[in-house]
Amino acid sequence: WWFIKMQAHPHTIHEYRIDNEINTSVLSTYLASVYFIMATLCTVGYGDLTAHGDAERFFTLFTMITGATVFAIIVSNMSALAQNMQSRENQVLEEM
Repeated sequence: WWFIKMQAHPHTIHEYRIDNEINTSVLSTYLASVYFIMATLCTVGYGDLTAHGDAERFFTLFTMITGATVFAIIVSNMSALAQNMQSRENQVLEEM
C-alpha cells in the first residue's frame, strides 16, 4: 500500500514523514517489515524482547532463517527414515 500511495501522491508521503518526524531510511523500513513477516512465519512471536536496530533485526532474521532451515532438514530426514522403514517392512512381508 505504501508503494501505491507513493506512486499516486508522492508529496503527501514526504509531508507525512516530516509531520510525524520519521527519519528512517527505506531500507530500514523494509528490513523491519521482513523481520515482522519472518517472526510471524517462524512462529517466534513478538514477545518482550525485540530487535530495535537494523543490525539486531538482520541478526535475528539470519537466526530465524537458520532455525527454520535446520528444522526443515530434520523433519525431511525423519520422513525419509520412516519411509525407508516402511519399505523394508513391506519387503519382509512380501518375502514371507
